[in-house]
Amino acid sequence: MDSRSKTMSALAKKPAFVATLFLLIALIPVTSWSQSRARSGNGRARRAHISKNLRRAQQDNSQAMVDVIVTFKNKPSQADRRLLRRFSGKTRRDFGKMPMVALSVPASALDRLAAHDNIELLTEDAAVSAASMSAKQTARIPGSAQNYDYLPQLDVGVAIVDSGIGEHPDLDVRLRLDCRRLSETMEELNVASSGCVEAQSFEKSLELTRTAYIERKSRFDGLGHGTHVSGIVGGNGDMSNGAFSGVAPSSPLYSLRVLDDHGRGQESDVIAALEWILLYGDEHDIRVVNLSLGKAVLESADKDPLVLAVNALWEAGFVVVVSAGNHGEGGHFTITSPGISPHVITVGSVTDSGTGFDFSDDYVSTYSSRGPTMIDHYLKPDLLAPGNRFVAPIPNDAVLRKLLPERVIPCSTGFGCPGEYLELSGTSMAAGVVSGTVALMLSREAALDPDTVKARLMRSARKVDGDPTMVGAGVVDVHAALSEEGWMMTSALSPKLIRSDEADGILIEDTSLLWEDEEWSAAYLWSNGYLWSNGYLWSNGYLWSNGYLWSNGYLWSNGYLWSNGYLWSNAVDGVAPLFSEGPEGVSINDDP
Repeated sequence: MDSRSKTMSALAKKPAFVATLFLLIALIPVTSWSQSRARSGNGRARRAHISKNLRRAQQDNSQAMVDVIVTFKNKPSQADRRLLRRFSGKTRRDFGKMPMVALSVPASALDRLAAHDNIELLTEDAAVSAASMSAKQTARIPGSAQNYDYLPQLDVGVAIVDSGIGEHPDLDVRLRLDCRRLSETMEELNVASSGCVEAQSFEKSLELTRTAYIERKSRFDGLGHGTHVSGIVGGNGDMSNGAFSGVAPSSPLYSLRVLDDHGRGQESDVIAALEWILLYGDEHDIRVVNLSLGKAVLESADKDPLVLAVNALWEAGFVVVVSAGNHGEGGHFTITSPGISPHVITVGSVTDSGTGFDFSDDYVSTYSSRGPTMIDHYLKPDLLAPGNRFVAPIPNDAVLRKLLPERVIPCSTGFGCPGEYLELSGTSMAAGVVSGTVALMLSREAALDPDTVKARLMRSARKVDGDPTMVGAGVVDVHAALSEEGWMMTSALSPKLIRSDEADGILIEDTSLLWEDEEWSAAYLWSNGYLWSNGYLWSNGYLWSNGYLWSNGYLWSNGYLWSNGYLWSNAVDGVAPLFSEGPEGVSINDDP
C-alpha cells in the first residue's frame, strides 16, 4: 500500500470529514498505464472516458473528422487496430512503447469506440505551440561569482523537447531529431508513423519533396525558442567570452523538435518525442528531459495523455523538468499540462530585478502561473528559478530574433559577441535553469534517482515569503542543491490541497507521511512551514493551514480556462500571453 493509500485508509475512519471532502480526495493512481476494469452494478464494463472537447466537436458536427489520442488499458493488439480501421479511423501515429494511438475518426464513431473493452481514454489531439549575470547570482550558479572546486565533468545528456536547437558555437548538440508528423511529407519519406527522424536528412528531404518547405526560416530551429532554452541549460559561453554561459556549460544536448517555425505542433508529436527518449534515451546517456511548453488543463492528471507520457519517463529514471506556464495574470489554477503531474518538477519564474545577490527586491514574475493545479489541486509550482530577461543564444535567422531586434545583445556590450544572443523572459527560461542544475547534480552524483533529485532541489531552495501556490518551495539554489544530502525511498509526489469545512480552512498532505520520512516534512520544504500553522496534523495525513488566501472558497471556483486546448510555449509571437503586437511591432510583456 503506497503512502496516499495509507492516508485514505486513515481518513475513511472519519465519516464526517470524508462526507465533506470526498470529491476532493478521491485518488486514482497516476503511475500505472493499466487500470483494472471498473464495473457498474449490473456487471457491464465501464465505457471509456471521452474528453469534453471531443464531446463538443461531436455535438457541433457528428460527421466531421476529429483528431483523437486513444489510450488503451493494455498494449493494443492486432484486433484492436482492426477495430480502429473498421470505424474509418486513419492512424496518424501508432506508438510502440506507450499504449496509445493517434488517429482521425468521424465524431459519430466516438461512442462506439468508447464501448470497446481495451480502450481507457479518448482525448483530443490538442494543437501545441512554444511556450544574465544577475540571474545566475540569484540562483547561485557555480562560476557566476564564486568558483566551486567541485564543478563536475559534465557528461549527462539533456533532451530539449521544443522547437529544435539551431546551430550555435556555444552548444554541444549530439543529435537532432524531428518528431513532427507532417502528413504527406512523412508518408513520402516512408517514415514509421510513431518515429522521429534525424533532422538534417529530414530538412533535405523536405526541400526535395515539398516546395512549401524550401524557404525555411532556419535549418534546425526556425523559432529560436529551443535554442535559447538549450543555451540556458548548457551553453559554454564561447561567443561571449563566458559572459552568457549556461548553468551546466558544455552539457551534451539532444534536440527533439515538436514545434514548427511559428511554435505550433500537435500533442501527439510531443508524445512521440517522449516515447523516443523512453526507447533510446539510455543508450545516449540522456538523464534529463526539459519541456518548456504546456497545454490547457481539460482533464485530470490521470486522464491527460501528455501527463501519462511524462510520468512514464519519470518512472523509467529520467528527471523531467516542466515550465509552469506564463498565465500568472489569470490568477490561481493557471499551471499548464504536463506541469500538473504530481511527479515532475514544475518550475515558475522569479524576477531578480537585475540586482544579483541582493535578494530583497526579488519577486514572483507577474506572468508566472499560479497553483494549485486545476481539477486535482496539487500544490504547484514546485520551485522558482530566474526567468525574466534571460540572455542566451539565438540562431542568426530565428523568428524571435527578427521580431525582437531591441532584445538582441550587440557587440557594443563589450563581451565580444557578434549579435548571437537574445534576451527573453518566461517560465521556459526558468525551467532551463533547473534542467541545468539537475545535469550538474547527476554529473556529481550519478546514482541519484528522479525523486531524490526533486526532493533535494525543494529542500535546498532559498526560502521566500509568500503564498506557496506562487513561490513553491522557493528559489532554486544551485550551490545548495549540489551540497544537499538525503535520499528518497518512495515517490516525491507534490502534495494535494483540500478545502475542509470541518477544519475551517485549507488542508495539505503532510509530506513527512506522503514521502514516508520525517526528514522531508513540509516545514523543511516550504518556507519553514509558512502556511502550516505550527505543523498541526489533521485527519491522519493532512496539515491545517490558515486558509486566509482561500476565503469564501474563491480559489475553488471552477471558472473556465483555455477551452480551446491550445498548447503554449513560453515565448511565441502572437499567441503566448507574454507577447503583444502593436503599431511598432511585437513586444514582450515581461517585468522590468
